[in-house]
Amino acid sequence: MAEKIPGVIGMDPLTASRASDISSGPPTAGFTDSWPSGIDAPTPMVDRIIAKVDDDWHPPAPDTNPWVTVDGATLEDVGNALKALDEWGQGGGKLRSETIAAGTSTNLTVKLHGNLVRRLPKWNNYSSASIAAKKEWDRMFGKLTAHEQRHMEIAIEHGDALAKELVGQDIGQIAKMVTTRNSEMAKDQKKLDDDTKHGSKPGSRTEMSFSTLRSSERKRAGSGPGRYLLTRSSPQPAREPGHEATADSQHAPHHAP
Repeated sequence: MAEKIPGVIGMDPLTASRASDISSGPPTAGFTDSWPSGIDAPTPMVDRIIAKVDDDWHPPAPDTNPWVTVDGATLEDVGNALKALDEWGQGGGKLRSETIAAGTSTNLTVKLHGNLVRRLPKWNNYSSASIAAKKEWDRMFGKLTAHEQRHMEIAIEHGDALAKELVGQDIGQIAKMVTTRNSEMAKDQKKLDDDTKHGSKPGSRTEMSFSTLRSSERKRAGSGPGRYLLTRSSPQPAREPGHEATADSQHAPHHAP
């Protein structure tokens, strides 16, 4: 009984003459192509390694649009307007990487975006305020600016760390590494707020002093000597850390220090 020569399922077995044709073909060092006729050989898999990282935060170019605008002829009016708000400023960033096109090229350059923000309140009537009121606003504004600046610096520090970590890695690691770094950034942003009692910790407040105003200005403001305390009405919940392309790391909102 003739024995059938095994062939590819769904195809006729090789006849003796066809087998002879194949065996008489060019030498293949003991191997023959394993893919069906008419289909190109598969492209060999290659590691796509990151050789360089570019960023958009050197120098920093944060979004500085006013976080909120308030109206008020006197410092007390402004204080009441600010006290009604949950958030007075915003600082921080969100790390994100650009998509890398499919291909087989190696020694790739990755582009990172920091999405930096340092946004502060604006007093619409500042230009017509008294000298003493302007001075007190400026004092508060300066402290708030320094606090939001520090939040932005934390975002930059984590961005720089991520850029160093990515060099030498395969591009398949980018999303995970950006997610991890944004998570670490969020922890440091929260720690800053906790340590300085601004942000999520109960009792954070801003003070704008009336003690230096002349009596006529205090009368117009409807306030006696002393300090006008702007106290956050309730603590805000901590924001969830974000990751590449799908969530934000903290753009921390704050009351002024």
